[in-house]
Amino acid sequence: ADSGEPQEIILVDSGWSQPASSSGEYKSIPYAVKIQNPNEDYAVDFPTITITARDEEGKILTTKDQVLNSIAAGDTAYYGNSIVYEGGMPAEVEISVSNSDRDYSPQDDTRYVRQSDFEIFNVSEKSGRTTSFTGEITNNSTADLDKLVVIVIYKQGDSIIGGDVEYLDDLGAGETKPFELTVRFGSLEYDSYEFYAMPW
Repeated sequence: ADSGEPQEIILVDSGWSQPASSSGEYKSIPYAVKIQNPNEDYAVDFPTITITARDEEGKILTTKDQVLNSIAAGDTAYYGNSIVYEGGMPAEVEISVSNSDRDYSPQDDTRYVRQSDFEIFNVSEKSGRTTSFTGEITNNSTADLDKLVVIVIYKQGDSIIGGDVEYLDDLGAGETKPFELTVRFGSLEYDSYEFYAMPW
């Protein structure tokens, strides 16, 4: 049980990859995170990932916030995507997570869904001019979701190196839907991948 004040979310793991192409003025940096909500009784609304790319002199090339919908009480959630910016190649990328003190809500299973409540199966990878993944997702929670995001996390060995997302509409409690996720920014050199989902 929680003692006293709710605790901030924790960045358990993170990773990023150098942009595949250094040509052109726009760079896309794939990244991925594993975030834990340490509170047993409170969900966290609007957890925020901050991604900051720096050059070799430490100057900031870009900094962006990615706000997620929520993380259920006691849950550990994966998310991955890319940030796109105009400028030079990054020498380092800092990734942090935060949430506001006003964004704790008592856990309500009809609203806050754990990543383990999604079953993602029958996944296959299709490579052509672009890479895409197809699969099916079942919502095993008691929440009817208007919007959700399916997330693929790429790994090299045990390290997470980036991710891609696809948005889906209307997945009621107990429902199953097919999905297709198209890799947007050129595929990474990955050994393995894992699928997750979260409300959006």
